[in-house]
Amino acid sequence: MAPLRAEHADAADAAAPAPPAQRAPSGALPSWLWPLGRDAVRGSSTEELTRAIAAAGDDAAALQRIARGLLAERNDHREESRRWEAAARALETQLADARRARSGLLERLQLLERQVSVLKEDTLVDRLVEAKLATAQRDLEAEELRGGLRRERERARQLAARLTAAQGRYDALANRVAAAGGLAT
Repeated sequence: MAPLRAEHADAADAAAPAPPAQRAPSGALPSWLWPLGRDAVRGSSTEELTRAIAAAGDDAAALQRIARGLLAERNDHREESRRWEAAARALETQLADARRARSGLLERLQLLERQVSVLKEDTLVDRLVEAKLATAQRDLEAEELRGGLRRERERARQLAARLTAAQGRYDALANRVAAAGGLAT
């Protein structure tokens, strides 16, 4: 019997004598044979397997059980690996979706920040315009008050001039009356 080659997992299947009908076309152990040898190698370390193979010697049935167990373990690991790979692909898809969503949210955030900036600028411009209008209104009111004050001062000056003129006429009349009263006595 040819010795088992450890460099390839399918080597045990090729070395095990089995009728061609029991071999899968791809060389993998058919799934219905998995339970037959799984217990022979489950939880065994490499050293334990080496001792079991050495103890089996030329016993083809024992070597077949070990080979089937190793292949069953390999197939179990392949199946688990496929599940993990599928889960990893699903997670990568979710990650890509999350990145796209994040990118979209960042773009939307930047757009909203620009809109807020424009609104703030518009609000500031509106407030500035309102402040300028209020200042212009106050300036207009102040100018009207200054104009009214000038008019009142001019009127007061004119009244003072008229009063001074009237006082002068009164004094002149009083002097005439006093002079006429002094002549009459």
